Amino acid sequence: MRGKRLAVKAFVYLTLVAWLGGVVFLVGYRVRHPIPENPNAKHNEQQAERIVGVDFSNAAPYSRQGNDNQSYASKVFDPMTLLTFLLVVGVGITAYIYWRQLKKMEETVALVGEQGETMKGQLTVMQGTLSAIETQERHMREQTRIMGDSLIISSRAYVTIAALGDIATTTRLVISIENRGHVPAQGVQLRLDALGGAEESYVTKTPNVRRTFRVPFSSDYGRAELFRDSLPFTYSIVLDSFLSIQEIGLIRQSHGILGLRGRITYYDGFDVNNPQQTDFSYLWLDGVWHAIAPDFWDGRVPESGITEKQETREDANPN
Repeated sequence: MRGKRLAVKAFVYLTLVAWLGGVVFLVGYRVRHPIPENPNAKHNEQQAERIVGVDFSNAAPYSRQGNDNQSYASKVFDPMTLLTFLLVVGVGITAYIYWRQLKKMEETVALVGEQGETMKGQLTVMQGTLSAIETQERHMREQTRIMGDSLIISSRAYVTIAALGDIATTTRLVISIENRGHVPAQGVQLRLDALGGAEESYVTKTPNVRRTFRVPFSSDYGRAELFRDSLPFTYSIVLDSFLSIQEIGLIRQSHGILGLRGRITYYDGFDVNNPQQTDFSYLWLDGVWHAIAPDFWDGRVPESGITEKQETREDANPN
């Protein structure tokens, strides 16, 4: 736009200069080169002089001056002079029109410049608005994710150990598994270790007493679904199947310990590829089951299997 404006301005100014130069040139040319007289009149005058023998140029000076004046008057109204004058006027009008167009273009350019500045301001405002919208969108996505997680957390299944049987008077330990969530649990599996041992003094002087032991158990409930407020899944462990009578007596007298550590895995339909899991750890002490940290047993019992005469058990005795 700026280049066009400069080009038009240069053209207008050149037109004005050309017009003024043309006027000066034509005026000067006409002054220095007057239009010649009628050649036929000059010839007739010369012929009359030969015949009469009189010099008409000296005989009639006033007539000569009149002819000169008539010659200059005829120059003004000469068709060529009139056409030249009209051409000069046309060029002047054209130059004036171009000059007015130049002024209009300058006003238009100034208006476009103002509009451009206004549009820049609007663009800045729009960019700020867009940035605010993007920030709001991120917040909304985060809120949607939190709401989705909250919905899943509040709706999914939570399977855990509900009760452990009293072993003070019986050798059968019954484990109850309940679903305290809102959707049914599927594919429930139980894996646990029975861990414990006796005091060193009793190990050396009492037969069939081990310092430490660890016995694994497991149960798979298959396609059975565990609902909330339904009958719990149960699993029974017979103590005298892996403990001696002496070890059971020492555990009941608090000279030995017995613990359970394990994990329950299950699916609740929210993530079919990754099962949910619940880790647990309990210790029988002073006639009561206590919940303890699972890493309490680390370094206190064998890493796997059992000691001495016992074998690894995979049969669950579920009720």
